Amino acid sequence: MMSSKTGLRMPPSEKCEIIATTMVAWALMVIIFLKFGNFGFSWDALNHHIYLGWMAHHSRLDLDLWAAASQSYQYPYLYLPIYEFYSHGIHGSLVGIATISMSSIAIPAVWLISNTLVAERSWGAVIFRFGAVLLAFSSAIVLSTFATTANDFFAALPMIWAIALALISYERMKNGSAERYFGLLAAFMAGVSVGLKVSNIVIAVALPLLLFHEIKALQGRRLVSLMLCSLAGYLLTYGYWGWKMWTRFGDPYYPLLQSVLK
Repeated sequence: MMSSKTGLRMPPSEKCEIIATTMVAWALMVIIFLKFGNFGFSWDALNHHIYLGWMAHHSRLDLDLWAAASQSYQYPYLYLPIYEFYSHGIHGSLVGIATISMSSIAIPAVWLISNTLVAERSWGAVIFRFGAVLLAFSSAIVLSTFATTANDFFAALPMIWAIALALISYERMKNGSAERYFGLLAAFMAGVSVGLKVSNIVIAVALPLLLFHEIKALQGRRLVSLMLCSLAGYLLTYGYWGWKMWTRFGDPYYPLLQSVLK
């Protein structure tokens, strides 16, 4: 379809734009990794990353004592992929590409965040949103995570989606929409992120600011629903491991809470 004013084709639909942005951003990150990066093992990988993946695959709680110091009892399941890559001798380049591919789950979320800021359907807005995605993933810190065994970015993926969904909820309620599920899903994803890595709670406590419009509009009942969704997401991810730590050590975050619970 041609625009009568400019003679240019109309910008793509949101669905096509998200798919194209995700594919191009993924390809650029893979090219950067293969050209300039190299997958390696940090001190943390040698100390506990591989061990925790082993722990996720085969419980060592009855066999090992303080094998990787206090890190022995971290949430282990996010380290399972890197353990599988390592134990099967997968080449570092393929591991890096796989890591980038899994991390690309965040690209549509970043696009949705940028779309809430610039929702205009024009080629200028398309360029803006694409540039926002590139900027988000061009940080040296982000790019370096694709070449290491650290799981911080994986743990942050649900939080990125929580922010995106909270912004969508805000926009819909501002425009008078009666749909409430985006806010509940945002709260659930925030709980999942905290379950994967407890330090993400620093970001999670700020999420109610994005969902304040829902809490204010629907008052107490909505607040309870959001809290229950967050709790459900947290228990879904950390519940099993926390229960194992509690039944064995009396501390769901052993040894972090020993001074309080002993």
